[in-house]
Amino acid sequence: MFCRYKKKIIVDVVEEYILEFMTQRRQRVTLGRSRGPVTLHAPEQPKRNSTAAGPGPDKLSRSATFRSRTDVGGTEARTGQGEYSSISNTVQLTAGLPIVTPDGSDTRIRISNGTTTRSDAVDPDMYHHAARLPRHPWHLPNAVEMTALRAESSMASPMSFVAVVRPPANLIEPLLALGAELAQTRYQERLGIDPAHSPVVTEAAVALAKIFGSPNERTRTLGVGVNPPGRPTLTVSGSENLRIGLHVDSWSKLPANKRFEAPNRLCINLGRDVRQLLFINLPLRDIIARLPGGTFDPCTSGATDLARAFMTYNPTYPVVAIEIAPGEAYVAPTEDLIHDGCSEGMKNNDVCLTMLGYFSRPASRRR
Repeated sequence: MFCRYKKKIIVDVVEEYILEFMTQRRQRVTLGRSRGPVTLHAPEQPKRNSTAAGPGPDKLSRSATFRSRTDVGGTEARTGQGEYSSISNTVQLTAGLPIVTPDGSDTRIRISNGTTTRSDAVDPDMYHHAARLPRHPWHLPNAVEMTALRAESSMASPMSFVAVVRPPANLIEPLLALGAELAQTRYQERLGIDPAHSPVVTEAAVALAKIFGSPNERTRTLGVGVNPPGRPTLTVSGSENLRIGLHVDSWSKLPANKRFEAPNRLCINLGRDVRQLLFINLPLRDIIARLPGGTFDPCTSGATDLARAFMTYNPTYPVVAIEIAPGEAYVAPTEDLIHDGCSEGMKNNDVCLTMLGYFSRPASRRR
């Protein structure tokens, strides 16, 4: 058993180093014709065994979640704190899906240092072997990054936006009462509420659809879901019972190059703590355009396969985290967006009501 486990880890490490080598080689070849703005830096020296390395305290960054670990052979594995010294360029955020917040503030937003593999997680065996996760450290967006996050790609559609909205308090008060109870219930799998068995959820969902949804389009209520606290990503594969990391939903079954036609999602935080939506701010058509030509067929390739390929070829493209307070909701095109939820920093269970439909973009306000 020990030998098999040792062999598995060695194979994982070798695969990751080959992947880094191929990524670096491709970046040297294609850097001059990169579509997004690129800033060149001299390669950094690896900071091994240094107590000074690693991120400072941050309410979105939990160094215990992405920590150094030692493999069976006794060498320290690459960490989530920036030891990808072989990658010498930093890819900046570019225009994609604009962010709209109710107060126009950027204080609820954080930017990651790209993406990484499951080997940087505390519990890598709980992840799919191809899963990608945000790479630490996180930082507050600067003015240039906020300009990119508010800008819209030329490939955007009417559903191409990420918004934080605040449903009327009196409407969701019964839902928040249900959520508060579930948030403090001992977590177990399949904990949640089926809307078919809850008149409170059904009535609230109908009212929410009238406020935020298109009057000519049908909405679908997926129910109230519950996730454990303290996890960098939340979505679990039903068949393998493994966390899949950053991914793209596929409720509509549309091909990847038609996902801009899919419904978007309204997801309300019914818990007691701030939760986070993680996403890469590019629609799938932008993602496909940035992949090597002829490598993938957008009509037949799976959306999450395309997403993982993009993150593999562009490991320094940042992930955005946006805070969703209790009683707030996000609206996002999760079938056209690399994303996942995050419960890091939460003390209670993560509880949310999810609906699918064609939810409108709120008016944009900036500070």
